[in-house]
Amino acid sequence: MSPEKTRSLIDRIPGGWKVLAVIGVAFVLGFLLRGGGSEPAQSGAEPASKAEAATLYTCSMHPRIRLENPKALCPICGMTLIPVTGGSNDDGPPRQLSMSKNAQALAEIETAPVERRMVIKDVRLFGMIDYDETRLRTITAWVPGRLDRLYVDYTGVAVKKGAPMAYMYSPELLVAQQALLKAEEAFEEMKASAADARNLKLQQGTVVALVDRLRLWGLSDDQIEVIRKRKTASDHMTILSPISGIVIHKNSVEGDYVKVGSKIYAIADLSRIWVYLDAYESDLSWIRYAQGVQFEAEAYPGEVFKGRISFIDPFLDKLTRTVKVRVTVDNVDGRLKPGMFVRARVHSILAGGGKIAEPFLAGKWISPVHPEVVTEGPGECPICGTPLVSAESLGYVDTNATAPLVIPVTAALLTGKRALVYVRVPDKDRPTFEGREVTLGARTRDHYIILDGLAEGERVVVKGNFKIDSALQILARPSMMSPPDGRSTSPKIEVPAGFISGLSPLIYAYLNVKNALTADDLDQSRAAAGAALNAVNAVEMGLLASPAHERWMELLSEIEAGASHGSKAPDLAGARIAFDQLSKAILAAVRTFGQATGSDLYEEFCPMAFDNRGASWLSATEKIENPYYGVDMLSCGEVRKTFTSSGRGPQIPMAFRRGLSPFFDAMLSIHEALAADDLAPARAAGGVAARALDGQEADPGAPWLEEIWGRLRSSGSTAADRIEQAQNLDQARVAFDRLSRIGISLIRRFGHAGQEDLREAFCPMAFDNQGAYWLQRGDQLRNPYLGAAMPGCGEFRKTYEATRVRAIPEEFRLQISGVVDAYLKIGKSLHEDEFEAARLGASALHDSLSGIDAGPLEPALREAWRGRAAALRDSAASMSRATTIEEVRRHFALVSDALAQALRQFGHAGPDDLVKAHCPMAFANRGANWVQRGEEIENPYFGAAMPRCGEVESELPTQPREE
Repeated sequence: MSPEKTRSLIDRIPGGWKVLAVIGVAFVLGFLLRGGGSEPAQSGAEPASKAEAATLYTCSMHPRIRLENPKALCPICGMTLIPVTGGSNDDGPPRQLSMSKNAQALAEIETAPVERRMVIKDVRLFGMIDYDETRLRTITAWVPGRLDRLYVDYTGVAVKKGAPMAYMYSPELLVAQQALLKAEEAFEEMKASAADARNLKLQQGTVVALVDRLRLWGLSDDQIEVIRKRKTASDHMTILSPISGIVIHKNSVEGDYVKVGSKIYAIADLSRIWVYLDAYESDLSWIRYAQGVQFEAEAYPGEVFKGRISFIDPFLDKLTRTVKVRVTVDNVDGRLKPGMFVRARVHSILAGGGKIAEPFLAGKWISPVHPEVVTEGPGECPICGTPLVSAESLGYVDTNATAPLVIPVTAALLTGKRALVYVRVPDKDRPTFEGREVTLGARTRDHYIILDGLAEGERVVVKGNFKIDSALQILARPSMMSPPDGRSTSPKIEVPAGFISGLSPLIYAYLNVKNALTADDLDQSRAAAGAALNAVNAVEMGLLASPAHERWMELLSEIEAGASHGSKAPDLAGARIAFDQLSKAILAAVRTFGQATGSDLYEEFCPMAFDNRGASWLSATEKIENPYYGVDMLSCGEVRKTFTSSGRGPQIPMAFRRGLSPFFDAMLSIHEALAADDLAPARAAGGVAARALDGQEADPGAPWLEEIWGRLRSSGSTAADRIEQAQNLDQARVAFDRLSRIGISLIRRFGHAGQEDLREAFCPMAFDNQGAYWLQRGDQLRNPYLGAAMPGCGEFRKTYEATRVRAIPEEFRLQISGVVDAYLKIGKSLHEDEFEAARLGASALHDSLSGIDAGPLEPALREAWRGRAAALRDSAASMSRATTIEEVRRHFALVSDALAQALRQFGHAGPDDLVKAHCPMAFANRGANWVQRGEEIENPYFGAAMPRCGEVESELPTQPREE
C-alpha cells in the first residue's frame, strides 16, 4: 500500500481512534517491509552490488518504518527518511554501526586520520602595568629631626641617584659630628706625642665607629669627608636619593618633625616594569616561566612591546577563576606607565608530554629568578647568584621533540566530563564505525590533543558523527552521548539568591528550545540552543563556594555540550538527542540549586521517547507538549514534579510591563468577542494586538530580555495577524489558542501593570478534548472556544495580580538613607584608592545595617528586608576584614548588587534619585555594578587608573516602583 493511500485511510478514522490506528498501520507496514518476520538465508557469495541494494531507510521519529526508496517520506509523519542498513547491524557490537558506501555518502560522513603534530595556540591575555617591586625605594628619616627644606616638593618628579631630596635639622646629628671631630683631634694628638701603639689603635677604632654611625644615619662618604676636612660640625644634613627614578609618594611637608623610620619619599625606578596579566585556568597548560610575551598598550596602538614571564601565581582567584602572570619588561625610555591597560599574546607550540617547543630556549640554562638571564651552559645568575636551571626542567623542548596525538575539533562529542569519538573500523567490507571514549588534553582552535583512547593512523569521523549516534539510537542501541548508568543524582545545595536568579535567562532560553521542538521547528531550536549557550556563559559562578562551585562546573560542561550540539544539529532527530542531554543537565541544576523564574516549573516525562528508553524535560506549564515527538504525539507524557520559584525572577523594568498593557487589553477584547461568538470585533482586536506587540521594545540593557521578548513577540504577532485575517470563528479560535499561550507565557515571566487582576482558565473539551487555556477578567467563566454553546465550561487555574506601586513608610526609608550614605562613602574611598578609609566605611555600613528597625513594614516586607539585610551585613563584614584594596573591591561588588535590589524594593529618603552604574571592564572584563549619586561616573573598581570608566544603566528612585 502506498503512503498516500495509508494517509487517506487514517484521515477517515475518527479523532479518538486515530493515534491507535496510526500505530497499528505502522506496525503492520513495518512487519511487511521487513519480510513478514522471516528472512531468507543469505549466500556468502552474494555480489557486493546486491548487498548495496539492501540499504533501507527509516524515520528518525518512527524507527519501526523501513523503506527501500530514499526519496520516500515517513507514512506516519511525512518526515524525510534517513539511511540504515537492512539488518546488517542486528548482531554486531552495540557501539558499532555498519552501512553501505552509498549510505555513507548520503549521510555525508567524513573521516580524518589521528596524527602527530605540534599544535599552536595564541593565548590572549589582558592586564595592567605596575611597578617593579625590586626597584622601589623608600627614603626614611634615619635620625629624628625637622625637615627644613624639601628639594622635591611634588610627586612625579624624575630624580637621579645621589640627587638632594631634603635638608634636615637634627641635634643628634650635630652631637655625632662633634664626637667624630673630637675623636679625630685626639687621634692626631696621640700620633704627634708618639703614644702607645695599643692606645693609638683603640682611638683609631673609635674614629672608624663614629664614621660608621654617620654612614648608617644616611650621610654619604663624600658628605662625611667634607665634615672631616672642614673640621666643623653642622646641625643639618642633606638626604640624597638612593636610586634614579620617579617620586611616586611624598609623605611629608617642609617643617614636619620626623622620627626614626618616618617615610619621607617613595621612588620607583621605571627603567624596568612589571606587567600583571590574568590567565584563565584553561590556558595554564600553554604558559611557562621565562616564556616570551608580546603586548600592546592602549596608549601606543599598533606598537608591540616584548617581555618574559617572571612569575606565575601559585594560587587561583576564586572569584575571577584566573591566575596572575607577571611579565618583566625593559622600559629604558620610560614610555610604559604603571596603570596602563595592555592586551598580550603568548605564542605557544605544545609538544608531547605537555612540553612547550621553544627553539630559542631549548638546551639553554635559565635563572629561576631573573628570566632574562639565559646562557649556553650551567652557572650562577649574575644578578642574584642563584644557580641556573636547565630549560628542560622548566618544561621546554626543541621543535624536533615528539609531537602529541591530535584530532580535529569536530571529531569530539563532549558530554560533560566524557569525550567521545566515532572511529572507522579497519578491514571491513562495509563502512563500519565504532564509538569510543577518549581522554582529551588541551585544545587549539582546530584540534584537540589526545591523551588516551586513540592510536596514530586511526581514522575518526569529523563530519556526520551526530548522525551515526542518532542512527544507533534508532536501532535501539546505546547512545555514546548517554552516561553508562543513564542517571545522575542532584542533592540540594544552598547557594546565594543572586546565583539562582542568574540561572533564569538560561532556563528561559532552554524553554525556547523545548517550545521549538514541540513545533518541529529545527531553525528555531538551533537559534534557541545558541541563546542558551550565550546565557550559560553569563551565569555568575563567582558567587559560589565549594562544593556548589564544583557541582556547577560539572553541570556547566554538560549544559555547554548539549547547547552546542543543539545549535548545530543537522536534523530534528539530532536536535532532540542534544535536547535530551541539555534537559538532564538543566533538570540537575534546578534540582541542585532551585529556580527563581517567578513561576512554577514542571518536570515532565515521556516513557516512549527514544524507543521506550524514556526522557524528561522541564516545562513552564502543566500541559504536556512533548518536545521529543512534536506534533506527531504532542500530548504523550506526564508531570512528575513541580519546582516552585524561590524568587520573583530577574528584575523586569516597570516601563516594559506597562508597555505590555495594550497587548493584554487587546487579547482580553478578543476573548470577550469569541466568548460571544462575534467574529468582527475579534478580528479588529487581533489587529490591535499585532500592532501592540510590534511597537513594544525590550530594555537594550538586558540582553536576556531582548532574546526572550524577540521570540515571543514574533510568535504572538503571527497569531494576532491570523485572528485579524480569520474567515470564520473556527480559524479565529485556533489562532487565539496560540495567542493565549503566548500571553500566558508573557504574564508568567514579566507580570503585568494593569489596573485589575487577570485569571488563567482551562477548558479540557476544547479542540476535540485536547484542551486549551485563556486569560480573562472577572470571576465568571466565559469560554472563548465553545462560545455561547457552553460558556461556563472550564475551570480557573491561576490568578495573576497586577503590579502596583507600593508605598514604603517614610520613617523606614529614612533609615535606608543612612545605609546609602555609609555605602556611598565606601564607593568614594575606592574611587580615590583609599584602602583604609574603605575598610572603615565597611564597618560603618555594617553598623548602620544592624541598627535598622523594620517594625514599620508590613510582615511580608519585613521578612524580605531581613533577608536582604543579612546578605548585606555579611558582605560588609567581609569587606571590613579585607587585607588588600582588590579584596575590598570584590566584596563591594556583591554589596552593590544587593543594595541595588533593596533600593528597588524599598526605596530611600535621599534628596535625589540614585543611579545604578556599570563598568564592563571590571574584574577581567566580567563587569561590575555600583550605586552612586549623579550621572558623572566615579568608578570604584579602577580608581585613579580609569576614574570615568562605565555608564549609568538605570535610576533607583526614592519611592519603589514595583512590589
